[in-house]
Amino acid sequence: MALTAGGIDSEVYRRRWATMAVVIAGTVMVILDTTIVNVALPRIAEALHAGDGIEWVVSAYLVAVSVILPVTGWLGDRFGHKRLYLIGLAVFTVASLLCGLAPTFPLLVAARILQGFGGGVLLPVGLVLILKVFPREEHGKAIGVWAIAAMASPAVGPTLGGWLVDTVDWHWLFLLNVPVGVVTIAAGWRFLPQVARGRFGRFDTVGFLTGGAGLALLVLGLSEGNRWHWGSPATLTCAGLGTALMITFVVNELRVPEPMLELEMFRSLTFTLAFGISFVVVGVQYVRLVFVPLELETVEGHSAFTVGLSLAPAAILTAVGVTIGGRLADRIGPRKPIIVGVATMVVAGFAVAAFGLRSPLWVLIVLLTIQGFGMGLHSSPATVAAMNTLPPDLVGQGSTMRTLASQVSGAVFVAGLGALLSLSTPTDPSASQARDAFEVVFYAAFLALAAALVMALFLRPGPPVGADLADDADAEERRLEIEEVVEILSTVE
Repeated sequence: MALTAGGIDSEVYRRRWATMAVVIAGTVMVILDTTIVNVALPRIAEALHAGDGIEWVVSAYLVAVSVILPVTGWLGDRFGHKRLYLIGLAVFTVASLLCGLAPTFPLLVAARILQGFGGGVLLPVGLVLILKVFPREEHGKAIGVWAIAAMASPAVGPTLGGWLVDTVDWHWLFLLNVPVGVVTIAAGWRFLPQVARGRFGRFDTVGFLTGGAGLALLVLGLSEGNRWHWGSPATLTCAGLGTALMITFVVNELRVPEPMLELEMFRSLTFTLAFGISFVVVGVQYVRLVFVPLELETVEGHSAFTVGLSLAPAAILTAVGVTIGGRLADRIGPRKPIIVGVATMVVAGFAVAAFGLRSPLWVLIVLLTIQGFGMGLHSSPATVAAMNTLPPDLVGQGSTMRTLASQVSGAVFVAGLGALLSLSTPTDPSASQARDAFEVVFYAAFLALAAALVMALFLRPGPPVGADLADDADAEERRLEIEEVVEILSTVE
């Protein structure tokens, strides 16, 4: 039996990282497709005569993801995570082909809904697969590697999308997924392991209907609120009905004996705090991705290309921070990297609001880069802190909840800060008044980060994963856990 330098069976090691490669490929496909389409909306609207409804190319996808996400944990526990991941890949790939070949706008929107159903499965199930095949003492490193792809894709998406639209055709935004998807499905069939399923009961129909519909309406209302106007009947209906359905969903999940989504995971203070911290931090990153470019282009007059280059260092340092944070979580535990990462974001966020917009562009770039590093430093440890506190049979549910947090937080922060910007901007503003309005948005983001830092300070210290191996009983338990990982990785169809 060949062993690696760390004493691991080389075949197990190879399959472990092959699983990582398959999951990363699916992650990149989904996240790229979320960002790559935005730059092509005017071209698609012109080609398919979509008019003012072109935003449905984005909204339909987000609504579909919101519908499928709440039930993903139950589906993985019921049918197996490998099978569900491959089905998600297949649906996403076929839907991408249909998007690329769509001759009319309604057919494109329908294909985007199907694509959202497939894409909504891949992120939470992919995280479960990674957590199952890597031992607990390597969760930080593994999540860090996976998160690099998740963090880098939004930076690459708009650039790649613009290049494809200008040099080839908008259809290739979707058709590019087809060969990548086919190869990834073949690799997944070969390398993805069969992992132990969590507990599941009968299908919770009421939970599925209220949770899926409620989340979809909320996301739709928040995403379209600025365009529809916040006081419009459409926005109020989506927000009100969505909120009522979500309340019904929570009440139902707490009462039924076999809920679709186990809310008992929030009984863990560590999970709840890590969830809340990530909700805020992920939401605040949209200030950098949405409102900073908006200010630089509309107020300062910079070109889109210049703005894109200005945001690139932050994306790079985010990836660096993710890697460092993951390794620190394995060595010293997740609490300290989370606190340092969020504190770094707080300091940089205050500086951006206080003087970033009125300083030379390079100063703003440095501040955003520091903020990006802090976000990366927090990311992997926060996931490790949340997921490692759950029992094995709730890992799938926890992964679903984590993805839900990312999905909803973006919509909440973009909508809320967008409304704040609108209220703070006078009619026909001067450049100075426009900067003042953006500063209000950035101060609000700073306050949200300060609240996340307070939550981080209440996290329990906890030892790094694997720090108790000196104890004989714990060492034996860890040995059995590693043997279980080996057995999982060797069970490949």
